[in-house]
Amino acid sequence: MKVLLVEDEEQLAGLAQRELEREYGHQVIVASGLRHAEKHLDEQTFDVVAVDILYDPLVTEFDRRRLSQTLRPTDEKLLASGLSVITATLDVEQTPGIVVWTSGDPSRRLHLIFAYEDLGVRAFCSKRSGSGSLEPLHQAIEAAGVQRRYADSILGVYLPGRGSFALSTTLLREQSHRMFWRALALGYHTAEEIADVTPYAKKTVRSAMGKMLDDLRTVDPGVGDTKKPQPELVRYASSNRYFFLDDAVRKLYP
Repeated sequence: MKVLLVEDEEQLAGLAQRELEREYGHQVIVASGLRHAEKHLDEQTFDVVAVDILYDPLVTEFDRRRLSQTLRPTDEKLLASGLSVITATLDVEQTPGIVVWTSGDPSRRLHLIFAYEDLGVRAFCSKRSGSGSLEPLHQAIEAAGVQRRYADSILGVYLPGRGSFALSTTLLREQSHRMFWRALALGYHTAEEIADVTPYAKKTVRSAMGKMLDDLRTVDPGVGDTKKPQPELVRYASSNRYFFLDDAVRKLYP
């Protein structure tokens, strides 16, 4: 199969390209990130696109801006990720199969759920899926090429199951809540600070926090029962800031 591998770690990308070609007979083109991937998608046809979620250069630049500038949740561009690559892939006339190939770090959990629920991805493979062989990635590519489901044991535990919550009915349900999550993720922690960078009044922010905590308990049952939602919301928004501030998520859920 002809595969576009979107991976910013040059050494890993090169090793994966060589093994996928030598051992499994795929033709592999490597892209280092969103812009490079979009160029290849415009110029060539692929059977499958294998996408990492977070790209270190973009994350590093975003964190530098976040810490040194006054970013707001309504800014046009904040952080591009593999979710934007997937969105660009879905816009291709002859849409390739898609594989999410990323680490099993818990910080990727919401990205994986979003890719599954909102972007329709069904093939997921961890970069650390056992022996170091790329056999699992090959299997995921083969599955995606024929629109078949595949999830290894590492990433599979993060994906929605029967009776599970949906992000669209919890964390992303209400526009005001989405705005507050993004403000929290940017480091605006009090109702006053959040009101200053969103179109909402302090009273509205305060009254929403209890409902936001209820949604968070649905998503993360490990969150304790507390009468003070703010610390839990701050903690969760900070540890998942790359999801809440992701450009692809913000585009689909303004």
